[in-house]
Amino acid sequence: MSDGLSVEAEPGFRPVPGWGLDGPLGGCVEVADVAVDGADNVYVFARKESTVFRLSPAGEVQARWDPTPFIRPHAITVSPVDAAVFCVDDFAQAVMKFTPDGEPVMRIESIADLSFTGYTRGDSGSVRRAGPPFCYPTAVSFGPDGDLFVSDGYGNARIHRFNAAGKLLDSWGEPGHEHGQFVLPHAVLVDGERLYVADRENDRVQVFDLDGRFLNEWTDCYRPAKLCRDAEGMFLLAELGRVNKAEGPSRELDLSAHTGRITRRDPSGRILEELTSTGRPGRETFFAPHGIALDSRGDLYIAETYVTFFRGQAPAHTPLHKLALGRTPRDPCATRPGTSGAAAR
Repeated sequence: MSDGLSVEAEPGFRPVPGWGLDGPLGGCVEVADVAVDGADNVYVFARKESTVFRLSPAGEVQARWDPTPFIRPHAITVSPVDAAVFCVDDFAQAVMKFTPDGEPVMRIESIADLSFTGYTRGDSGSVRRAGPPFCYPTAVSFGPDGDLFVSDGYGNARIHRFNAAGKLLDSWGEPGHEHGQFVLPHAVLVDGERLYVADRENDRVQVFDLDGRFLNEWTDCYRPAKLCRDAEGMFLLAELGRVNKAEGPSRELDLSAHTGRITRRDPSGRILEELTSTGRPGRETFFAPHGIALDSRGDLYIAETYVTFFRGQAPAHTPLHKLALGRTPRDPCATRPGTSGAAAR
């Protein structure tokens, strides 16, 4: 547990060991992200396999998308409008829309010269100027009118807004550390009229209105990777921690630094609970919690990218976790896709 954290409520989660890891997923090494649809089916975006597995609520594999166009899976979420599945592939410079069975529907691709922003691959601090989409995009979320908000990304410092047909409407953001500036905008979540951006390498979540006006920030974060909202209106935030430098040429580990964690926060960003892989507060840790999603029961799914994030230095580790909620959500409708899903190395 991080120093000074006061846990004000008993954590309501318990681990479900081995969930979803039988059968085809048993050999899965890394999961980039996870999403849940309105029927509580779980979509697992597997990085090494470069595919999507659809699992039943019981954890049984229902389908595997094949073939797929992915180069490096990064983020996945389900549209609240038509239950379409959106995937973000940062190396392909694309946001892709599919049916639940994996049939392609739409692809929004890069129009940018990747050298424009000054980005040196692997070092998001090298971005010198903001550019058009895309330069290693990271995530997508959905506005109340069906617009798409895309965080961009490893090699850019922008939020792009597209209409439902994929037409670019607006872009905003610059590299830096001030309000409205980003160093690796890693995930985005639209919740009502507010837009939450996981500003990863600035160790914060920035809150905006849907036109990009700054409203607030959460600053006690350790590399926020993805966030979602639960039925009680609280937020779950996946944080990668600071043990691994991750960005830049150094492969050095700082074992005294803050480890990966999941925090549950109120709308102002105040920490209510801190979760580990056991579902309890403590030093037991996630290595690289990169993706996170909730189902209608309030159960929590966590995806880890411990191989690429730690550059092969982490021990073998479970890439997919399920934590079952021990208390009853107050408003199950509040966790439908689009209010609980956003995307996330």
